[in-house]
Amino acid sequence: MASILTKQKSIVIFLVIMLISTTTASIWISIWHAQNKHRFRGEIVISSDSDFKRRYNLPGSGTESDPYRLEFLQINTTKDYGIKISDTKSYFVIRNCTIQAIDDAIIINDVSYGTALICNNTLISTAFGIQVNRSPGVSIKNNNCKFGFVGIILTNCKNSTILSNYCINATYGISLRGNISNSIIQNNFLSGHSNFGIHYDFWDGVSYNFFHNYNVLIRNNTCILNNVGIKIDAYLDLPTIVDSKFIVESNNCSFNKYSGIGISSHYALLKNNYCGFNEAGISISYSHNSTIIENHLRNNTSFGISISHSSGSIFYHNNFFNNNVDGPILMDAQAKDDSTVNSYFGQNTWFNSLINEGNFWSELVWVPGITYDISGSNNTDLYPLQNPYE
Repeated sequence: MASILTKQKSIVIFLVIMLISTTTASIWISIWHAQNKHRFRGEIVISSDSDFKRRYNLPGSGTESDPYRLEFLQINTTKDYGIKISDTKSYFVIRNCTIQAIDDAIIINDVSYGTALICNNTLISTAFGIQVNRSPGVSIKNNNCKFGFVGIILTNCKNSTILSNYCINATYGISLRGNISNSIIQNNFLSGHSNFGIHYDFWDGVSYNFFHNYNVLIRNNTCILNNVGIKIDAYLDLPTIVDSKFIVESNNCSFNKYSGIGISSHYALLKNNYCGFNEAGISISYSHNSTIIENHLRNNTSFGISISHSSGSIFYHNNFFNNNVDGPILMDAQAKDDSTVNSYFGQNTWFNSLINEGNFWSELVWVPGITYDISGSNNTDLYPLQNPYE
């Protein structure tokens, strides 16, 4: 009888302890939700500086050293956008958020120079992960953009930085439109896009701002398994006057369906890029006065470099390995160039005449004085390299 009473007391004590534990847990959960309820919400719309505090009571003061902070938010909405910020002058940061929306996960319009930082977010949408319009100096870093039409799109945002973002399985990974002067696109991973990993699209048809500088640096990005890795379409009607430079450097553009890199622009510098296992390594059309050096073109099923309707450019210190493998049978080389002395800026040059050095061609049996003929027209590498350029 005593043992039965002892067991009953133990059960009662256990139930009391469980009740206290459950009650305590419920209290802590209630407190946590009360403190963090702002994290779970619908769309956020800010259309003036006062909205940061008045509508949403966000932490920060809007200065450069203490920006307003939209952070650790969980937004899942059937509205067109998750966060929309327009016409502000205050500094703000959007970071460590997970946002899913119908059109734009994040859209920024017409904010003041250098006031926007978007970093460390996970973004899912059917249209744009991050869309920024007419907002110079924006910084977009370490975001994860999935699916949709475009992972990150900037329109007329000069002096901007797109750094270390991860964009997969959209139509475009990163899309740059209009004037993106003096911007840097670096260390991004772009894969699985049905059009372009990175696309720059600018047309200056009737511009009288002749000395505008359109410097854009695209460096150290990985663009694999897209239709085209990197594509630049920058049409300038006055290429001899407009001082523009597109630097495409140290990118890995491999295993893309068509081109690793495609260029339609003037004054481009393509340097030290790796383009392997595409249809064409580098495709150049309607491009003038460009420099293509120190690139590595390997195992592309068509040409390592293919050029059409382009002139006045120079190609040297590029390494060609096993491109256009049927070429020797069909009397084709690893590169194609249709330029002639009558081209707009004259014939392209396949060597550096100051140092008498050209390119390395893997199938060439090198002997002193040998030359290498380029397919497409009467173009020749007069000084092919004996060994790959390093």
